[in-house]
Amino acid sequence: MQFSEFEIIENIKMHLAPTTPNIIKGIGDDAAVVKKDEQHVSVISKDLLIENIHFDLKHTSWLDLGKKAMAVNLSDIAAMAAKPTYALVALGVPQKMTSAEISDLYTGLEYIAHEFSVSIVGGDLSRSPDKLFISITVVGEVTNSGCKYREGAKEGDGIYVSGPLGSAAIGFSGLKKKKTIDHAYMQAFKNPRPRIFLGSLLAECSYVHAMIDTSDGLVQDLEHIMTASKMQARLTLDDIPLEKDFHDTCKKLRLDPVETMLTGGEDYQLLFCMDDKKLPNLLKKLEMKRNIQIHRIGSVMKRNSDSETPTIQIFDSKQKEIKIKNKGFDHFKN
Repeated sequence: MQFSEFEIIENIKMHLAPTTPNIIKGIGDDAAVVKKDEQHVSVISKDLLIENIHFDLKHTSWLDLGKKAMAVNLSDIAAMAAKPTYALVALGVPQKMTSAEISDLYTGLEYIAHEFSVSIVGGDLSRSPDKLFISITVVGEVTNSGCKYREGAKEGDGIYVSGPLGSAAIGFSGLKKKKTIDHAYMQAFKNPRPRIFLGSLLAECSYVHAMIDTSDGLVQDLEHIMTASKMQARLTLDDIPLEKDFHDTCKKLRLDPVETMLTGGEDYQLLFCMDDKKLPNLLKKLEMKRNIQIHRIGSVMKRNSDSETPTIQIFDSKQKEIKIKNKGFDHFKN
């Protein structure tokens, strides 16, 4: 295909202008946002997972596939700082799939939905000619002022991420190459955790100005924030959080560690921009949440008028700029 995923999205946006004042945010963010009442908004997200594009049944159980399918959809709600409430599940089922496999898939879907107090309230079912299709719609809720968008990052903001990056990419590579690697990488790929609790906490923080989840890779997802906010970012490579044996594992799998940490997707961490001066306030809120950590990895700068300056600049400990070939996952180019 001659167009990138994001060029196609921009084309579609021209056909989908908001039709009522209740639509606060349509296409172009992690979820749509519509007015619910005077104090709250509804956040609505939909994801499609296709066999051999988003998952390979040689590398996952039906139970784990169900868990991951629900988790990645809930992550979009977390990225808007909302709490998920309801889900609709649609399946395109190939004839080769058995009733026991469908049951295991739904057990996984229900497991994650129940953990995060989400009710699966319906969906749709169709026969598929060959591959399994999973389409999930999730509805969430948050206060008007608490909802976070990709736009809004301010000059001088710090850039923060909620946990290790590149781990899911390593897990996927380990499975493909049939190499024994640390369990943490396998879990990152097979059983990602939506950051619902952190997202809801950040809804209370007016000094958090923009947010997204790292589904397509750090550089690509951060570029979405910078583009929407009309800003630039400067990242410090050594500040990016990694699992402790990250570099050794990359060497074992013959992966480029820099490319993996910067462009490896499916980690589903929260990536957000906030006023650094308010960091003590946020850390105080996190004191009782020992399993939630945040890491400062860079800063937001005013956009340079020079069109040759990249939206995101990355520097190592010696202040040498790092160049990368690919920014992250693109459905129509990867």
